[in-house]
Amino acid sequence: MLLLFCLFVFTGCSTVSSRIAANPAAYNQLSPADQALVRQGRIREGMGQEPVFLAWGKPDTTSEGSALGHSYENWAYLAYTTYPWPNYGFGPGWFRGDWGYYPFYELNYPTWGYPYKTATFVRGKVVAWSAADWP
Repeated sequence: MLLLFCLFVFTGCSTVSSRIAANPAAYNQLSPADQALVRQGRIREGMGQEPVFLAWGKPDTTSEGSALGHSYENWAYLAYTTYPWPNYGFGPGWFRGDWGYYPFYELNYPTWGYPYKTATFVRGKVVAWSAADWP
């Protein structure tokens, strides 16, 4: 657990190669097949949390829950996009030098985060994962 904490705290923005270079012992403990998956940034069911960290990095969000009597932990990796969002309304303000209630329109550009990769762990092992081709 301490190793995972250190992995999360001391590795900011990183690539697969930089995470492997920073954690050679964790990488070398993997089977050759899992090493190949990690180098490709891929994971499989049955992997532990350390190989998933090496392949995908620090999750943007984590959550815990229970399903069918088993506790699980979910890691989510987010991508962000911005969409124009029109806002119409009617409210108080100044218009042509006069105070009153007027219709208004403004265009906002909120940023939305959505999960594009998730990994679900039961007892520290991947039991389910999903990854979109696009971030």
